[in-house]
Amino acid sequence: MRRIIPFVLMITVFLCTFCIPDTASAHTHLIDSKPKQNEVQQEAPKTIQLHFSEQLQLDTVTISITNPRSQSLPVAIKLAPKNPSIVIASLPPLAKGTYTVKWSVLSGDGHPVSGSYSFAYGQKVATTAGESSVSHPFLAFALILLRFLNEGWLLLSAGFIWVSFFASKRSLPNVTWFPSHRWKWFLAVIWLLLQIGIWLLYASELPQNLSTKLLLEGQIVQLSKIPYAMVLILQVLLFVLLLIPNMVQTWYLFLWILITATCAFGGHLWSSPNMILALTARLLHIWSGALWLGGIAYLLFVSNRQQAKVLATLSRFRPFFSRMAFIASSLLIISGFLLVMIQTNFSAIITFQTFWSRFLAVKVMLVMGMIIYATIQTRQWKINGALERDSLRTEWIFGLIALLLGIWMSQIAYPILPS
Repeated sequence: MRRIIPFVLMITVFLCTFCIPDTASAHTHLIDSKPKQNEVQQEAPKTIQLHFSEQLQLDTVTISITNPRSQSLPVAIKLAPKNPSIVIASLPPLAKGTYTVKWSVLSGDGHPVSGSYSFAYGQKVATTAGESSVSHPFLAFALILLRFLNEGWLLLSAGFIWVSFFASKRSLPNVTWFPSHRWKWFLAVIWLLLQIGIWLLYASELPQNLSTKLLLEGQIVQLSKIPYAMVLILQVLLFVLLLIPNMVQTWYLFLWILITATCAFGGHLWSSPNMILALTARLLHIWSGALWLGGIAYLLFVSNRQQAKVLATLSRFRPFFSRMAFIASSLLIISGFLLVMIQTNFSAIITFQTFWSRFLAVKVMLVMGMIIYATIQTRQWKINGALERDSLRTEWIFGLIALLLGIWMSQIAYPILPS
């Protein structure tokens, strides 16, 4: 285990560092502009036009223009009446020199995208145009990390509690979610603070901090057009219900299903051509992953704490757990394949060696590694009647890295072939 895990981490870091993304992607991107990038206008333009790859909403668009002295100019923006994918900005009278246009929009799938370019009036362009980008690298990574902590904890908790419920029917320890325990209240506070951190990071990337503005103004209808903001709100509401004490156990089990289901409603779902099929595949992917990772966590819990006491019972639990793990892993692989086919295709993945493509390759290798370790673990469990903790830990860590990559992939653009 000590040799394999550093190797996987090295491969992941290598691919993340040296893989250069291609411009073909599923997020909104700038198709054309008037004036064009680095174009020199002989007459002062009265408007600029930005043509994007998908229709936009005016309140999710921000455009700023600076003159040769780096002073911001007053602009009024609107969408083209017959084509909402074109943004028109009216300009004041311009002096000769180079002007920089900075834009920020919200993709239909809820991802913020920004960029800049330069043009000139009456003289050569003095600066080089910038390219579009999803967000500031540090903020993007911080958001991915917080999302991993949030969604990872939700999925692990849900899977752990459900497997614990099944195990209790076979006389194994049952770890329930009853908020009367102080440590669970402590975890709840930490999780809520984590949600606030995610909200603030995500809102800071949106045009004009739009999600926070709409929330404070109570504009729920407009806020519902920002999918990930609604996911965070729903998670908090469901978690509050989870904190109600003294309910029957099925109440908590059902709420864990719902709260993990919210993870399926963010990201690339809203840009999928077949949303019903995409949602079904995402739900299967999330729930099967939760059972697999939560099941491993439960076995680690039992093997670390009480394996000697429940050795005979644990052996009787093996056939059920093996079947459950097989079903969960099979559904995870099938749903993952479906998601790839819904969002993109293998031609695009091979043609455009993007971060998304590389992450997919690493994720596939990690899942294969999990299956190998699960097979070894099951064989040892059957022969010896006991759990091998090192194999369990390795399989679990592989799963956590795969989960991190999956969340990262949902935050970045997937490759598509140009139409």
